[in-house]
Amino acid sequence: MFVISNNSREEIIKAQKEICLMVELIISLREENTSLKHQLNHALFEVARLTRGNNAGEETQLGL
Repeated sequence: MFVISNNSREEIIKAQKEICLMVELIISLREENTSLKHQLNHALFEVARLTRGNNAGEETQLGL
């Protein structure tokens, strides 16, 4: 069994707190990334929808 001095215990506790903060940051960034992916997908869908609409209008005009 290892003997840990008080200084080592304090450093371990400090490191654990820092690790917890990093994990929280990673989770937050992952959630933000997921949200941004959804926003990008929605924007791309809208661009595709509008592009199809414009192409259909051009085809109608060309057919006249």
